[in-house]
Parts: sequence; structure tokens; C-alpha cells
Amino acid sequence: MADIAETLANRIDERKQDKVGILEFTNDTGLGELLGANFGALGKWCTDEFERRLMDAGMDRFSIVDQRKLQNASKAVGFQLDDLGS
Repeated sequence: MADIAETLANRIDERKQDKVGILEFTNDTGLGELLGANFGALGKWCTDEFERRLMDAGMDRFSIVDQRKLQNASKAVGFQLDDLGS
């Protein structure tokens, strides 16, 4: 996780992005993938730990959007996982 966070932090810095969002883990349901699904303690821990490691690797070169704000904004505009490619 630390290696991925450092690599991603470097890419964010190269692209001169000042703010990034960390999407929560998803759950594959009968209707497709569900953003922000309930993974119990492990899923939440992984999301939080990755965010922490990314912030550490970023060394204040960028900020991370609050997870709740990102999730609420995503829901408000009808964001779907298929939209990631676009």
C-alpha cells in the first residue's frame, strides 16, 4: 500500500493536481457495483489507511477531498463506477 501511495503521489505531483479524492471500496451486487458499500472494519480501514499513506507520501504537495463530501457529491450528480473512464 505504501508503494502504491508513493507512486500515485508522484503522478499527482507531476500533473500539478492540488486536490484528489479517494473513492471507497465497492461491493459487487446483483445490480452492479455499489460505491461506498459496507465492507465492515476491513474495507473502511483499507480506505482510511491508503488515504493516510497518500497524504504522507504527498508531503503537503496536494490535499485530499473529505470522503463524505466526495461521496455526497458523487451521489448528487449520479456518478457511477462506469464513469471513471470518462
